[in-house]
Amino acid sequence: MGQLRAHEQILESLRAQIDDGSLGVGDRLPAERELAARFGASRTSVREAIRVLEVMGIVSVRRGAEHGVTLRREPGNAFSTIVGLLVGLDHVSVHDIIEFRVIVESGAARALAANGGGEALGPLLDRMEDPALPQTEFHVLDAPGEWGRAVAAELVHATPWLEVYRLPPAPR
Repeated sequence: MGQLRAHEQILESLRAQIDDGSLGVGDRLPAERELAARFGASRTSVREAIRVLEVMGIVSVRRGAEHGVTLRREPGNAFSTIVGLLVGLDHVSVHDIIEFRVIVESGAARALAANGGGEALGPLLDRMEDPALPQTEFHVLDAPGEWGRAVAAELVHATPWLEVYRLPPAPR
């Protein structure tokens, strides 16, 4: 594998800062000019790195001195977009995606059961199992937002090492 391009080096550095806790949700990145000086890169490379983070849903970008680039509380929809493209280009099959989801959710369920968790999932699962629930509402509840927040919230309590990935509780 070749050497990383300038914007990739910037991305790696920012990821490391997120990993070590020096950057977190709600934090504002320094100005473009400051980042360019810090990384010894052009402002174009800094812009490219920020654009990648924005497309991934990691940061929000608002122009102006009062705003800037901020790490988002809620992740964007990049995963769904990427998966859709991978399926559309026949890089992975729908079957593979379903199998991946079953593996992840099975592991989550095992972890919750082993640690006595699941309080947030009970009401959600009860609503999803209601035979009178319209199919469209079922799919809204089953979507990564509602289901993922509920699973993640419970897993964080069950496995402390996941604290870094904690999401806000699902809206009730």
